[in-house]
Amino acid sequence: LPIAAGNTLEAVGGAWLIERFAGGTNAFRSVRGAALFTLLVVFVATPISAAIGVASLVINGLAPLSAAPVIALNWWLGDALGGLVVAPFVILSTGIGWHPSVRRRAVEAGLAYGLLVVAAVGSYFQPPAGVHRDVSTLQAQLVVAAQYLMLPALIWVTVRFGPRGAAQTMLVLATVGVLTAMSGNGSLSIYSAQDRLVILDLSLSAFALLMLLLGGLVWER
Repeated sequence: LPIAAGNTLEAVGGAWLIERFAGGTNAFRSVRGAALFTLLVVFVATPISAAIGVASLVINGLAPLSAAPVIALNWWLGDALGGLVVAPFVILSTGIGWHPSVRRRAVEAGLAYGLLVVAAVGSYFQPPAGVHRDVSTLQAQLVVAAQYLMLPALIWVTVRFGPRGAAQTMLVLATVGVLTAMSGNGSLSIYSAQDRLVILDLSLSAFALLMLLLGGLVWER
């Protein structure tokens, strides 16, 4: 019950804060709105659920006090990533809509999204260096190329298709990354489950922040 209450308080409190200070569903129409949305989600709303949830586990003897910091970190990072990736996708799917010129660039959209998927799969699913020595030189070169293509692909979609494009690309990237981390294979397989979670959350959150700010800038102009 306390965990459910914490999650509810996070969602309701976060929604109220975003509506009050960041412009609500119009938050992604400007850099300022996107920045306020990020700050409120990451540093105000999501810590509420993590704090209440971890406290509930410790008080009820379901987790030792010594493990509380690690549990709280994982809880907070997971909620923050959801707030930066899933929440913008849901809001933008029902609110701001597409940039006015997007419908005229359907072919370009297909190419951009296709490049992003290829880059994400190539980057996350590639075996870590030294694990598979039978990988050919050409395959290794393609993996490196995929890693370097991921950020340009994200920027391309965001610049050309605005905040909604940014939200969709981040959801695709996060889905690929999470599936890879859960499988225990790919470029993150050399790390422990805890480290995989932290690395993935931090990297995806950084990408999401960049794309939301850039999307707001695109819409402003």
